[in-house]
Amino acid sequence: MSSKFPFSMESIPRQQNFVCLSLRLASVITALLVILYSVLALAECTALLGNLMSTSSMKSSVIPYMSIIGIIVIHTITLFLSAIMLVGAIQEIPYLIRPWVTWMSIQVMVLVLVFLFSSTMDMLHSFQNSSFIGYLIDALSLLIRFYMVMVVGNFYKDLAESQNNRKGLIQINSNEYWYEA
Repeated sequence: MSSKFPFSMESIPRQQNFVCLSLRLASVITALLVILYSVLALAECTALLGNLMSTSSMKSSVIPYMSIIGIIVIHTITLFLSAIMLVGAIQEIPYLIRPWVTWMSIQVMVLVLVFLFSSTMDMLHSFQNSSFIGYLIDALSLLIRFYMVMVVGNFYKDLAESQNNRKGLIQINSNEYWYEA
């Protein structure tokens, strides 16, 4: 069954392994790395928020507070979905993996748009506040995130297909489909 929607999971390239490891192990490693990244980002954001509250007066702009709180909410959701995906990858339960793939796909799309917007704005202002190394690091992190989504998405597809095949085999083996004289 193929989807007509061009941005569906059927459009991503299929991958059978990760380096020399299985997709299951790659999904577990991905979950652990994203959990570690989210915990470190949450610690940095809470420290930054505490520092911002202690140094600035309440009359200052609300935008820095709201942006930090927004980033904290995003990393909290990512941490929660990564923990669920870790359980789903270890126990091979595809419906626990799907929310992570959806959430991270949305994040990657938004980050690509932000990267394009910021690099375009920097080009318009003659690269005054940026360096090539910064662009290189941003592009590399986007590629790594896309690869993680691709690997976990392929693991999800493999699990979903194998579960559908198992359901079909269970139905064939049940006695209600056999003719008895």
